[in-house]
Amino acid sequence: MNAKDLVKRIKEDKVNFISLQFTDVMGAVKSVDMPLHNLEGALEDGVWFDGSSVEGFARIQESDMRLVLDPDTYAVLPWSPEDRRRARVFCDIFMPDGEPFEGDPRGTLKRALAKLAERGWTYNIGPEPEFFLFKGSNGHGVHPVPHDVGGYFDFSSFDEAVQVRLTRPDGQVLPPQPLDELGGFRFEGLAAGPSIEKRWGQRAETLPPAHPAWELEAHYIALALAGYIYTLSPQRIILGGGVSQQPQVMKMVWEKVPALLNGYIQSPEILVNIQNYIVNPGLGNQSGVLGALALADQTYHS
Repeated sequence: MNAKDLVKRIKEDKVNFISLQFTDVMGAVKSVDMPLHNLEGALEDGVWFDGSSVEGFARIQESDMRLVLDPDTYAVLPWSPEDRRRARVFCDIFMPDGEPFEGDPRGTLKRALAKLAERGWTYNIGPEPEFFLFKGSNGHGVHPVPHDVGGYFDFSSFDEAVQVRLTRPDGQVLPPQPLDELGGFRFEGLAAGPSIEKRWGQRAETLPPAHPAWELEAHYIALALAGYIYTLSPQRIILGGGVSQQPQVMKMVWEKVPALLNGYIQSPEILVNIQNYIVNPGLGNQSGVLGALALADQTYHS
């Protein structure tokens, strides 16, 4: 994305403020916010700032540093209000003489990646999502006090996190999750016809389109697909099975998956063309059988 494309994208997203982000030597995120009307000048000339105010950067007599924006890192901050919508752009840090600042962690990473590429190596990383449950304060925000003191894999009848996991966003308690035929909580055990029947007490094909079961199934499916996208980056997802044949389920999955990804995956296939990214099998309900026959034929003749 070049500077012209970035300005156009920001106007389309109705962004009012840009957060120019970088990190100090300890990895803490720093930010310089600016209104939209200063953006074009910043893209052309960069933004000067006082490096002595950032821990580990420079002494006061060496304080002048310049932020150079990287348009490809643009993303809207989804938690910002619509009337004061903000977006962020990552920046590289340069010295007044135009040389990269050696203490810039992002620049250091770029140099390290270049050395790895010279050796023919590829550097792969993956996220490790974490979440925390804090006590509320009567509708006035939260304090950093956990619900309980349970650790990893701890079992306790007083574990409040268990109650959270068993409660839907609308406040209703979820029915017990059925085990699948192999005795595990697999994807098939959450989003399959037999599971729906055990959970709701009637066969899936008898449930009306507006039944709450379908939104719950779409949520399970979307959670799984978001995990696959984060970890595997598939070129396309073919969603088979009877549940996905429900038109209302596919529509909800198309809506829920981008919401769960929360802008972290900036792919046009997902943001613009998700109906062609998450699809039903072209052979319908016979795809499994026909695919098995094709593989058997291929193996026989190989």
